[in-house]
Amino acid sequence: MAEPVAKIRHLTKRMGNREIVKDLNFDIHKGEILGFLGPNGAGKTTTMRMMVGLMSISEGDIKINGKSVRRHKEAALKKVGGMIENPEMYQFLSGFDNLVHFQSMMGPVNKQRIKEVTKLVGLEGAIKNKVKTYSLGMRQRLGIAQALLHSPDLLILDEPTNGLDPSGIREIRDYLRRLAREEDIAVFVSSHLLSEVELLCDRIIIIQNGVITDVENVRQDNSEDETITMALRVVPQDKAIGILNDLNIAARAEDGRLFVNIAYKQIPKLNQKLVEHQLDIYAIEPLKQSLEERFLAKTGGGQL
Repeated sequence: MAEPVAKIRHLTKRMGNREIVKDLNFDIHKGEILGFLGPNGAGKTTTMRMMVGLMSISEGDIKINGKSVRRHKEAALKKVGGMIENPEMYQFLSGFDNLVHFQSMMGPVNKQRIKEVTKLVGLEGAIKNKVKTYSLGMRQRLGIAQALLHSPDLLILDEPTNGLDPSGIREIRDYLRRLAREEDIAVFVSSHLLSEVELLCDRIIIIQNGVITDVENVRQDNSEDETITMALRVVPQDKAIGILNDLNIAARAEDGRLFVNIAYKQIPKLNQKLVEHQLDIYAIEPLKQSLEERFLAKTGGGQL
């Protein structure tokens, strides 16, 4: 596997006698969207503020492309784009003029790059309009465009879909997934919308009371020997139970379905047997805990 874009090691933040963030360790890779979940006050925004240099680090370090944020902040953050909390724009300027202004603070203005990021976030038709006329979703997209101006390797976004309606949320999700895929950018994103994180992210980190409680892949293939719970809708049900018993598979009937624990590699054989006995098969589907259920289990029901 390629070297991670960002390495977070033993990251700790103290305020007075309180440890807000405690010994965090994780990597972020190119082309991946890594979700950051936790209840309110868990330390998500504090972690992100340290990653973009807006807050000092008490212990540990963050290395971006091998450069230390603690020791060489300017060099480390050169290839980092961020949108922490709400993007602040000049309302009386157009979206284009805002991007020109922000790019001029980083170096020479490159209108071709402004055109590229405008297209990436889907604002071509509105970029010359004043920001005060923008919807919340458009302002969020403009904030992402600003963060992309200097072609970062790492994009850090704190609640980028906060306050958006369902269509705006979907737009932002589509843009971020395209960015990760087509631009090979590492995206680190926090959100309180669990269903959205499940659709958006490749991996997630769950943090509680400043400590990482879990890291998991959101999308992964089942191994052949893994045992999973399957729900079957078959008719007649009693005949299906007999077939399952012959295969030494215990079945539990509930709400018109049969629930079985079965090795992943046995599913094709089970389906074949049901077809051979001419049963009507309406559904064979795996039962999987939702991200919400897993989050609540990991955090003891902590509120987002």
